[in-house]
Amino acid sequence: MIAQVVFNLPLERAFDYLVPPDWDSLIQPGMRVVAPFGRRRLVGYVVQTAARSAVKELKTLLRCIDRASMLNADQWKLAHWMAGYYGCSLGEALASLVPTALRIREDVESAEPLVQCSMAQGPVLTTEQQRAFETLAAATTAKRVAAFLLHGVTGSGKTELYLRLISEVLRQGRSAICLVPEIMLTPQAIDRFRQRFGEAAAIWHSRLTARRRALTWQDLSSGRCRFVVGTRSAVFAPLAHLGLIVLDEEHDPSYKQDDAPRYHAREVAMARAREAGAVVLLGSATPSVESFYAATRRRLRLLELTTRVQGRALPKVEIVDLRQELVHGRRSPLLSLRLQRALERTVALQEQAILLLNRRGFARI
Repeated sequence: MIAQVVFNLPLERAFDYLVPPDWDSLIQPGMRVVAPFGRRRLVGYVVQTAARSAVKELKTLLRCIDRASMLNADQWKLAHWMAGYYGCSLGEALASLVPTALRIREDVESAEPLVQCSMAQGPVLTTEQQRAFETLAAATTAKRVAAFLLHGVTGSGKTELYLRLISEVLRQGRSAICLVPEIMLTPQAIDRFRQRFGEAAAIWHSRLTARRRALTWQDLSSGRCRFVVGTRSAVFAPLAHLGLIVLDEEHDPSYKQDDAPRYHAREVAMARAREAGAVVLLGSATPSVESFYAATRRRLRLLELTTRVQGRALPKVEIVDLRQELVHGRRSPLLSLRLQRALERTVALQEQAILLLNRRGFARI
């Protein structure tokens, strides 16, 4: 038997290897193998098997890492889509879905599913929240692909909508993914989700230990966990029956991968949803230009939360025109007179102030 193997390298081709005779009944597409590659030994991904090869002298596979395929049909489609859309090799795309360093333990005993819909009662929804939830719940019930942009001011209760929608999807017997932009934000998100779902919320980010990463992967792929919260790589979580993908703070640039394949988690989420018939929900108080434009063109359905929960007031915003400072004879003011007086008053009251600089580098002021 011949195995065609791709590697996490910028090479747009598969390489043929001989399969040891005692592996014939085991080897299958989607498994990771160790193969000689020049003077190195690399982990590769079996993409196909064949009875013969056009290459006369073939090297033999050295080791089989997995006991079964690590990829389902939807994940194969996603890998091929990534390779075509982002111009990377199939091996680089597969390495995003199934990391080469992932070590699956064979001695882990199966257990009962952890996920159960929470019975905890959340806060009473505002009229805008209730209207948005009914729209989103109807979309998940229809089990057809749909994409929404939730534009909600800070403090408008976007997270509560995520929690309720995830509960609804789990109640339907489907799975859900919630992405947050930064590892530093993950503990805050974990606290919120575990208050509602307990230990049933799986966690996925780059700082997990190798052991925890393997156990979490097994819990997700086996269906023991049907909900995961994590950073951008959690978009590849091996969940079946996917019903919902949430991107919180969807405008954040950390959803973009810096090295190959240079994917954007938002676009990968859309591609996964198309294959699974799932709902994608993008949430932000300051949506990205791309997402807001897509909403104006009706490629995304726009939902808006314009008020804060519990009647909390929005902060007062005042725009100061620095050109007026020049009219009054102040040359290149670092601080406007209005800001200077506000800071003096704040200090006199023993309060605190934060100044955010909108320019860096070669800015004159």
